[in-house]
Amino acid sequence: MKRVSGKRLFLIGLMLVTAVCAVLFSMKSAQQQPGGIGAYFAVAPNDDAIAFSYNTGNESGIYVSKDRGMKAMGVLTSRKEVYLHPVFSPDGTRILYLSQRGGNQTLWMMNRDGSGAVSLSSGQLYVTDAIFSHDGTVIYFLAGKPGAFQLFSMRPDGSDVREVTSSYYINSLSAAPDGRTLYFIQAKEKEQAPSLYIWDLHTGQERKLPVYDLEIPGVYDASLSEDGRLLAFSAVSGETLNASVYEYDVYVMEIATSKVTQVTGMKGYAAAPAFLHGSKKLLFSVNPDWPRVPPGAGYSIWEIDVDGFGLRYVPMLP
Repeated sequence: MKRVSGKRLFLIGLMLVTAVCAVLFSMKSAQQQPGGIGAYFAVAPNDDAIAFSYNTGNESGIYVSKDRGMKAMGVLTSRKEVYLHPVFSPDGTRILYLSQRGGNQTLWMMNRDGSGAVSLSSGQLYVTDAIFSHDGTVIYFLAGKPGAFQLFSMRPDGSDVREVTSSYYINSLSAAPDGRTLYFIQAKEKEQAPSLYIWDLHTGQERKLPVYDLEIPGVYDASLSEDGRLLAFSAVSGETLNASVYEYDVYVMEIATSKVTQVTGMKGYAAAPAFLHGSKKLLFSVNPDWPRVPPGAGYSIWEIDVDGFGLRYVPMLP
């Protein structure tokens, strides 16, 4: 068995600290961000729109941009609350989002045009992520803080809330098309690097999904393709192992073979990949001011083929 060096163990610990710090930052007031596009966005089911959060410093909102780059329209804005992390329903008619106010973060749902907003979670739960099941009949969401995360399920009307599992750290939910499998990132204890896990909703069993060919263990912002065959995530670029500041790039893994391919080389912080539904392309966000978190001018969004070709900047104009 290959022995892990002290330096490698230190780097593994550093990766976990980075992940936990990212979650801790999301738990702070997003009003600290001076302005710009948020890191997390959503692609509509037919790829005709992108929903993203935008903060001017005085006003926060969820915006929807048509045709992946046209001028966006603010469908929900506020000067009192901060809106984050939009997610489309499978039919594209509704959007889940997080609302942050007074040190708390709750889950809401609205129609695509911003109407009919309803609260789905209580003020006692600090919600960090949420998704729809593949058929739209169930919502899965994460709530908690580092050291005590819980995964819940509920109906789209907010009823029948059930705890699915809990762990030290859970992030990045994805639902498989088979209706019984969830993918997420998990660290079961403080010293463990975040890894990919598969959860069987029928049996309640989980298994770790091996990710080979990474110089440093630790994966972030995982996202499943529509057909369930590919998984994209962010990880430390192997080219920066000896640098004073790590760079993060997007990787794509074939689930059947565990083959991993680095698809970006952004020389910075590439995160939050999301597959397009009608082609072998994905979108991802970039922090232009890395290692400053959050960036002073917000994130930018880019498009690339899953094989690493065809890089294109996607202009968003709130």
